[in-house]
Amino acid sequence: MANKVKDLTKFIRDTSTEIFAKKRIVNNIFILYGAHIISKIIGFFTFTFLAKYLGSENFGIISFAFASTGIIVLIIDMGFNPLITREIARDNSRTEKYVNNIFTFRIFLSFLIFFFFTLFVFGQNYSLVKKEVIFLIGISAILNVLYNNFVAIFQGFNYFFYQAIVQIFTSVGMFIGVILVMKFKFSIIWCASLYVLFSIISFLYSLIVYLSKISPIQMKINIRFLKEIFNTGLPFFLSSIILSFFPRIDVILLSHITGTDNHAGWFNASWKIVETLIFVPSLYMAVIYPSLSELSIVSRNELEKIIKSSFKYLFGISFVLSFLIFIYSKPIILLLYNTEYTPSISILKIIIWQLIFISLNFLYGGILAAINKQIFTFLSAFVILFFNIFLDFLLIPKYNRIGASLSSTLSQCLLCLFLYFWVKKFLGEINECKK
Repeated sequence: MANKVKDLTKFIRDTSTEIFAKKRIVNNIFILYGAHIISKIIGFFTFTFLAKYLGSENFGIISFAFASTGIIVLIIDMGFNPLITREIARDNSRTEKYVNNIFTFRIFLSFLIFFFFTLFVFGQNYSLVKKEVIFLIGISAILNVLYNNFVAIFQGFNYFFYQAIVQIFTSVGMFIGVILVMKFKFSIIWCASLYVLFSIISFLYSLIVYLSKISPIQMKINIRFLKEIFNTGLPFFLSSIILSFFPRIDVILLSHITGTDNHAGWFNASWKIVETLIFVPSLYMAVIYPSLSELSIVSRNELEKIIKSSFKYLFGISFVLSFLIFIYSKPIILLLYNTEYTPSISILKIIIWQLIFISLNFLYGGILAAINKQIFTFLSAFVILFFNIFLDFLLIPKYNRIGASLSSTLSQCLLCLFLYFWVKKFLGEINECKK
């Protein structure tokens, strides 16, 4: 009798956990997808207007600035964001301890890194305009790191509404700003300044929401605790650095090897289409990652169910999108840009297939992080990065933008196979332990 009561209690608990998790996931997907679709549509047209207005050379400068400053962003980020989300989702009572230490550390590190980054940029043999653009985009990037600190917290609490507000406001504001830049024929410096303006607004809004809805911030650092979370977050940090190189390394090496910014501009114009579509897996994983983290402890059965349904969804939608973009790549490029970007058509036909592999990489990487196996995402990405660089040096000198496209796509495919292997291995071990 006691065993039956125990089994019934377990069944009720698991069922209620399943219903609550599914309802929460659906609500959060609806909120975040709705906001992101709106912001991405507006942002995509903002991007294409900016590309047409600046031309391939100046647009290449903007692309180079984002690729360069993205590296310092990863250093300041330190891989703490997925750790914050995971730990807060598991235990909300630890919020203040995590936030106080990490936010204080990031403020200090931001000033230090940006100081040396500025010295490095202005010591290079770039034009003054290129230096100024990189400097401004760098300020925007650091502010975005601090803003994303609060986004990670909101996701841990399942407060996706506040993130949605910022996305819509920023996209509309940038669109209006670019229209004004085009109307009054402002320079590329004004374009870069727009990114700084809306990064400031996003950061201040998120800070106010956190202070009013969650808790005050105390600027202090506990060295022992910071060392502990650094050790735990190190695989996240290393993985984020390595993974961020995949789109950026192709842009940088294209510009360096070919000796012109035009190829970088053509490649980035095509990549922006893929990047716009990446919101499908990235938002989906942002929503289910807190649930994966929680269910990895609470209910392994429900964890496996979410993983199976997520694979079907991500693979199905990414394949359909890739196929459609491949078929209509020429009219898409000519519609969104102009004839100056005709070389982007052949690039798009190749790199659009990355969407399938990237979607599954989001899923497999999220699973490994949720079950505390994030180190294997880093190890896989580390190996593939060198494979990507090797292919770039092998293919770009002969095939230019096509070589970079092939290198990038093959690298994502191989990374997907690596991550799948680890997920299958560790989920199998979990099941064996349960037996």
